[in-house]
Amino acid sequence: MSYSIDFQQKPDYLHAIVSGDNSQENALAYLREISAFCEENSVQRLLIEERLEGPRLGYAAVYRIASSAGSDWPLFTARTAYVDVYAENTAMNFAAEVSSNRGIRARAFDTVDAAAQWLCSAAED
Repeated sequence: MSYSIDFQQKPDYLHAIVSGDNSQENALAYLREISAFCEENSVQRLLIEERLEGPRLGYAAVYRIASSAGSDWPLFTARTAYVDVYAENTAMNFAAEVSSNRGIRARAFDTVDAAAQWLCSAAED
């Protein structure tokens, strides 16, 4: 397991940049770490920029990760935007949809700018 998280506090949201190797184990670990950080710091808006290298995870692995987020991490109450700079947006949209079905306010975006704009907007979609 090798990844790192760079937490950057922006004026209106927390930006978490995740780097390292792409694996289901790393995804679960970094999401737990970010969840704990959000709880400790009362984060209301979160942008996760994933920069994990290697083959993209399949839909089954993405489903398992996103499903566990709702049951294992009830602390994810922040409005959450995901950007995976190396992924096809369809996989990230799928992850956001599964997360949303578990009560997490999440959306996937192609760019950090689009994600930040949504986070700072008044709409709660």
